[in-house]
Formats: sequence, structure tokens, C-alpha cells
Amino acid sequence: MAKGRKKISDEAKRLRGTDQPCRMDGAVVPVAAPATTLPKAKGLKGTAKKVYQVVGTELASKGLLEAVNLDLLVARLG
Repeated sequence: MAKGRKKISDEAKRLRGTDQPCRMDGAVVPVAAPATTLPKAKGLKGTAKKVYQVVGTELASKGLLEAVNLDLLVARLG
């Protein structure tokens, strides 16, 4: 029977920003390529379109915007 706290996965550590190479398992997980350009958002009008451009550009420049996240952003603004 194991005692103590359960081990946190490497992916959870990366998401939290607490990933240290000396404390990682070593299993390399492929990371999805971030989006470099924003496709046109269909169905957005007015302010939602402007917010999409600003927020999408900011997230893409930081490498945080992927294809899945892009769909979620459009759904949130729509």
C-alpha cells in the first residue's frame, strides 16, 4: 500500500507551469502546434468580431491558441 500524495502527471505540471526537468518522468508527450494565423470567424458580428481579433492575436502571439481553443473562443464570443 502506497503512502503519501499521488504523483502529478507531467501534463498537469506543464499546464500549471510548475514543470521542472529534474522532476519530470521523462516521457515526452507530443504537443499540438499552436496556430500562427487567425482564420476568419464566421457568424461573429460587431464587437464580437473585434474582440476575436484582439484576443485571438494575443493568444496566437503567446503560442496558446490551437485549433481546439480557436473553436472554443468563437463559441464563447458567438
